[in-house]
Amino acid sequence: LSSRMGAPKESPRLEMFRAAVEAAGVTAANCFFTDDRQPIVDCARAFGIDAMLFRGPEHFAAALRERDLL
Repeated sequence: LSSRMGAPKESPRLEMFRAAVEAAGVTAANCFFTDDRQPIVDCARAFGIDAMLFRGPEHFAAALRERDLL
């Protein structure tokens, strides 16, 4: 999505996250995002998205279970 938006995920205006939330048709608070770079996770959180740093499949699966997403 960031390549189609023409703005990187770490853009200070958070265009990519705004577009993703809009495309999903939900509020930012109803979204979950993961990335392997902390600055990107911080950007998602700044937009109001629940976000976590990806540290491997086990950690990711546990985070999904905690959120009743798995």
